Amino acid sequence: MRKHDMIGNNQILSRIVTILLFLGMLLILLGRIKIPFNAFDEGFANLNGTRIMLGEVPYKDFLSNYSPGQAYAEAIIFKVFGVSMLPARLYDDLVQLAIAIGVYLIAKKVASRWLAVLACIITTLLQAYQNVYGYPVLPALACGIFSIYCSLEEADTGQRRWLFLAGTLIGIATFFRWDIGLYAGISVSVTVFLSHSVRVAREGQFSTLALLAPMKGVILTWVPALAVILSTYGYVGYVGGWGDMWDQMVVYNVTIMRDFYWLPYPPLIVPNLSSVSINTFWNSGYFSSWLQFYSPLFTYGLAFAYYVYSFLSRRVNWDLRHLGTIAVTIFGVLLFLPALGRYDNAHVLATWITSSLVVVLLFWRIALSSRGPAKPILLAALIGLTAVTVGWPIRGFQALVTWFPPLGCYSQLERANCIYVNIYQEQAIEYVRTHTKERESIFVGNQRHDAIDRNDIAFYFLSDRPSATRYTLLLRGVATTLPVQKTIVQEIESKNVNYIVLWVYGAPREPNRGAISSGVHYLDDFIASNYVTVAQFGIYTIWARASGKP
Repeated sequence: MRKHDMIGNNQILSRIVTILLFLGMLLILLGRIKIPFNAFDEGFANLNGTRIMLGEVPYKDFLSNYSPGQAYAEAIIFKVFGVSMLPARLYDDLVQLAIAIGVYLIAKKVASRWLAVLACIITTLLQAYQNVYGYPVLPALACGIFSIYCSLEEADTGQRRWLFLAGTLIGIATFFRWDIGLYAGISVSVTVFLSHSVRVAREGQFSTLALLAPMKGVILTWVPALAVILSTYGYVGYVGGWGDMWDQMVVYNVTIMRDFYWLPYPPLIVPNLSSVSINTFWNSGYFSSWLQFYSPLFTYGLAFAYYVYSFLSRRVNWDLRHLGTIAVTIFGVLLFLPALGRYDNAHVLATWITSSLVVVLLFWRIALSSRGPAKPILLAALIGLTAVTVGWPIRGFQALVTWFPPLGCYSQLERANCIYVNIYQEQAIEYVRTHTKERESIFVGNQRHDAIDRNDIAFYFLSDRPSATRYTLLLRGVATTLPVQKTIVQEIESKNVNYIVLWVYGAPREPNRGAISSGVHYLDDFIASNYVTVAQFGIYTIWARASGKP
């Protein structure tokens, strides 16, 4: 067999193996497709998609503190495949697969094929054990990761088209989450600037024009990015109102949200650790919380220390490997900022993915290339860290698949597509659908509205009944205020709402301002004075307009 034939066969085999890898990762993600419907985040994304289908506009016709990209993506999915949970979840799984593929491509470009496979598997498992359906961070993260890959391709080939593609992806990421789009733009800009600076230095072109080349590359990246941002946000701002969009999407998130949604970070040192068994520590949930929060910080700190030391000692050859690692590290550090505002699994997921990629790109590469007695120690430490990192997600994923097998059917609601829905929620939805007409407005609220934890936005979507108010999302610090509650009451009266559903979720217990009563009971008093309880299904109570009331 000729040499070039052997090379061709090896390339074909390599592509087949890569495709099989991606298909395997997709099957893993699809394995938990029937897990319970997330009444808040997922319900909000799905409901907004249906509202856009009906011609409504974000910020104008319904309150939203998110960027509009996810709602428009859901609207397109529903328009093409029909309004139900299954196509929306399939779209989310494909987005999460795209993240794993982007991680693979970066690792393959920067490190090696085998390390790329490891990074891809870790990324998939980190996503597979969490209920993050409908989460707009994920498509933004996917675009951000691919924009970094494009910047590395430009650094490698010198082809400017990669800068155009990177900038376009930054713009799309911004449409899904403006903060993550900004983080991706910063990371790519640093990568482009460094790569062009290294190129100028190697070519020995120190003229004024040559020294401007790094900034020219950055500008070429941001031209398509700004074009996408201005066209998408320009349209939404034009039809939905610039002021409402700015107040809901930026002002609320920057100035108000943290006070009402902040969650404490896990303690750095476990109290009374000596009295806790290893098994109890592993299964308590504290270990996973500690690992999620502190391991990214530890990873980024080590990477920063490594590059500072290498720069000062002039031991780094600024090749593609280091450019990619620096880009991912910068992106990951910036992605950690949302976790500082509200620490939970969802808000730390993006930075945990990037920190795992940094471990593969930098520390695994160092361990494999090192020599002497340090090599087995480094390899053992990294094997242990990787095992722990993937061990917890594997256990969580196994539990989800065991409790909710993907081939099972758990709900008979039309829009649920056999996906699990809380039994009390399903019973309440069936009651409302039976007692209301198609397109008849309802209101879904909480047992109390002076202090709100979260509200069941999914009820509107699953029942296929429109909201009487633009405040389907009952945000803390917004729906707890008197002006907003008066507006909700006015909208309920103007729509002549016959049925109200109240979710008895319990009093807010989070250690933030959300747990403190605003002292405003205007909406609660209105409901109690004009409606009576006609049915109860677990934590759901159905209220009907009292006889004699208009």
